[in-house]
Amino acid sequence: MNILKKTKASPGLLLAAGAVAACISLSSAPAATVFSFGPSTDYVTSDTNYSRSATRTGSGPWTYLNAFSSSAALSPSSGYTGPTFYGGYTLTSSSVQGSSLTGAVLNNWSLIGGNDALRVYASVSSGWSGSTLGFASAYLFKQSDFAAPYNTGNFALDGLSVTYRASGAGGAFVPTGRWLVEVNNVYYLSEATISSAYNTTSTVSISSATLSATKWTVYDPSASLFLSSAATYSALDLSHVTAVGVYFEKDAYVGTSDTSAALLAISAFSASGAVVPEPSTTGLIVPGMLVVGLMLKGRIGRR
Repeated sequence: MNILKKTKASPGLLLAAGAVAACISLSSAPAATVFSFGPSTDYVTSDTNYSRSATRTGSGPWTYLNAFSSSAALSPSSGYTGPTFYGGYTLTSSSVQGSSLTGAVLNNWSLIGGNDALRVYASVSSGWSGSTLGFASAYLFKQSDFAAPYNTGNFALDGLSVTYRASGAGGAFVPTGRWLVEVNNVYYLSEATISSAYNTTSTVSISSATLSATKWTVYDPSASLFLSSAATYSALDLSHVTAVGVYFEKDAYVGTSDTSAALLAISAFSASGAVVPEPSTTGLIVPGMLVVGLMLKGRIGRR
């Protein structure tokens, strides 16, 4: 005789089992895409400048800087329907004064799949011949702009992806990218890098075991957008991430007669992950399983 088949579950037993199943489901929720910028063709209807502009200082060398901020958004304040983004960017030039370093959301740019794109561009009509140049930029997207329910509470990062294109300085501008995260109010850049061929639209991703294995270095963009050459990397717990983003840098390259010193465009960025249950939730699983087991044992023993 199969005792289990003849045992009728009581309402109390069913409720207890359901509660345990719910806790287990929360504790093992699969990673989901929680944030996406692009690809899109309708964030803007025409090229739209960022809400903040770079300023130029110096008289040779020159520095163009739109200072990093996590409180004042870079995203346009009007004429833009995409997700809010923060960050900053800079260009240094040793001997040529450029005309501008502009940031804008481009509308349906043909060179990046016809999609809208975040673009930073440094130019001067006479070119940059002989000038030693340096470029750095950081884009940041906050957890508060993630999809619900990932926009609050503890969030465990499981994947990042970016689609971008870079050109300038007659082929010399090929920046190196890194992933950017915020954990416990501190910014970190990944040891894992992002790279692509010159003037080529590429998608680069990192996820799961590869992301877990990468190491990170503390990054203070408010002090300098450029990553320190003395940076050291170590393991980082990614279960309490409150912002994600991407960083690109090209340091000490030489300009040419090309009117562009640097052009960096990003048409897509996404993040995936899962909610981290509160300790009070996960702490119910083992006691709950014990209760269900004892109730089931008692019912079987009475038969």
